Amino acid sequence: MKRRTTELMLERDSAIEHLVGALENARMGAGRAVLVAGEAGIGKTALVERFVCDYARAERVLRGGGDTLSTPRPLGPLFDMASQLGTAVNDASRDHSQPFRIFSALLAELTAQRTSSLIVIEDAHWADHATLDLIRYLGRRIA
Repeated sequence: MKRRTTELMLERDSAIEHLVGALENARMGAGRAVLVAGEAGIGKTALVERFVCDYARAERVLRGGGDTLSTPRPLGPLFDMASQLGTAVNDASRDHSQPFRIFSALLAELTAQRTSSLIVIEDAHWADHATLDLIRYLGRRIA
């Protein structure tokens, strides 16, 4: 759901400018990875929501999140996005023994899109090792 936010956000102009700059680079074909970090409750999610609603209306937004579990789901954020991804990614994701096959399928889908995709992974600090590997994999290849 895309909506325009109206609540006031204080002292977030430079963070929004940074995100907008990364998005503009991605729209020109130079993918970017951005980490939004800060203490719990500082407004990271609100910042990302504002950015998505106000600036990323033309992009496909894929969302997933790390789980606060003792043993997080392998590739949990990717499976959160599964309904928005193509059949190649979904087919590859059935075989958990070959995560790099899933990574390749996701990268192929992202690069085949006519518009930019914005991947939002909330609570990455709770993510499993496979998800961290996926972030590294995409981060090295998104350009």
